[in-house]
Amino acid sequence: MRAPCGYGVARRRSTMATDATVVIAPDHPAIPGHFPGDPLVPGVLLLGHVIAALETHRGPVRLHGIPQAKFLAPLRPGEPCTILFRSMDADAAHFECRKGLELVARGSLRFHAVHEPPEPGAGIGESQPAR
Repeated sequence: MRAPCGYGVARRRSTMATDATVVIAPDHPAIPGHFPGDPLVPGVLLLGHVIAALETHRGPVRLHGIPQAKFLAPLRPGEPCTILFRSMDADAAHFECRKGLELVARGSLRFHAVHEPPEPGAGIGESQPAR
């Protein structure tokens, strides 16, 4: 996709519904303190799983920010939670987290891809093994 008049870079937007299902174990170290006697999955723990699901789809990323994150319903340890990406482009993704049909959280992430360093011997001017 080309930008008009050759200026800038046009973004290609995808509306795929990539998903992953996670279950936070009741014995996870973050659970006992959040909240004793009435445990809930901490939002930051759920966001960590959202980022991991993004990296499963996109490869390694460096997070620049979370412009929006809303936690709309409690998620208890042991409850399955589905992470869906409603839209994704080169540097942003919009997500939803659901338990069944209930919306638990939604928000957006800003990031850029992290490219792995080249393997030894793969640089310009270095000899390559014969094939």
